[in-house]
Amino acid sequence: MLAEYHKTLNQEEIHWKQKARVDWIQKGDRNTKFFKMSTLRRRSINIIAKTRNWSGVITYEEKEI
Repeated sequence: MLAEYHKTLNQEEIHWKQKARVDWIQKGDRNTKFFKMSTLRRRSINIIAKTRNWSGVITYEEKEI
């Protein structure tokens, strides 16, 4: 039953990724609000805001990251 649940979750994730890809293909090449928001969202996700060093101390300073 748990394996079936995970399979369903995986299928749902694939569905939404494919839907997002279709939206990107249809709307993303133009300089639209959709394109700008997609870019801003991706940029915010890809930022490393903090890191933990070998001694376990978390730092937010850009030069240490």
